[in-house]
Amino acid sequence: MRRTYTGIMFPESTLEQLRPLRESVINLQSDCRPYSDQWRALDQVVRAVDECATFFTKDPTFFYRKAKPGNGC
Repeated sequence: MRRTYTGIMFPESTLEQLRPLRESVINLQSDCRPYSDQWRALDQVVRAVDECATFFTKDPTFFYRKAKPGNGC
């Protein structure tokens, strides 16, 4: 039996699409009391996205890197 595996072809550009979601969740966290149940639930989402990015890109600082300059401005 032959198995074929599929995966993310371009993980950095694919995971870059999750940046707005991550930032939205962080903004929601700012409306919650720090370390409350709601804050911790949202923190789990942020941590899951970070862990996913680390797994696929092998870069634990993926979402903390500075954006590459677009057109040199």
